Amino acid sequence: AGSKLNQVLCLGLWPTASLEENFEEMSSFPNFNTPIGGAAKPSFTTCNMGTLPDPNKIQPYPGVERRYLPHEAVIIYENKLLAERKAYQQMSGAHKIKQQRQERREMERLQDQIKEFRQSKALEALAMAKTPYEKAAAMKRVNSFPGLTAKDPFSA
Repeated sequence: AGSKLNQVLCLGLWPTASLEENFEEMSSFPNFNTPIGGAAKPSFTTCNMGTLPDPNKIQPYPGVERRYLPHEAVIIYENKLLAERKAYQQMSGAHKIKQQRQERREMERLQDQIKEFRQSKALEALAMAKTPYEKAAAMKRVNSFPGLTAKDPFSA
C-alpha cells in the first residue's frame, strides 16, 4: 500500500483526510502501475526542412539568398545594384564608401606590420635559441608563417 500511496503523491493528488482513507476513493483510476499518459518515452519535436543546399553551387545573384525564386532574386539583386549606384552618386554615400576603403587599406597595412613584426621576432628567437628544445620551438614558430623559411639548426 505504501508504494501505491507514493504513486498517488507523485501524481499530485493531495488528499484532505488521511492517506489511507482517501486511497480507496482514488482507486477508481485506471492503473497506478503505469503512468497516465502511457509509458515514458523520450520525445523530441522536430521538423524536416529538406536536404541542405549544395555548398559548392555558386549563387546566381551575389548577396541574395537562394531561398527566393529566380524571378524574385533578379528583382532583389537589381534593387541592390540601384541602391549601390545611388550611394555612389550622392556625396554622403560616396564619402562613406571612400572612407570605408581608406579604413580597409589602413587595417591591411596594420595587419602587414603586425605580421612582419611577428616574423622578425620568430627569426630573432631562432637566432637567440641555445638549447635544442628552444631551437625546436623557435623552428616550429618560424615554420608557422607561410612565406618565412629558416634553415633547420639540427640538419648541420
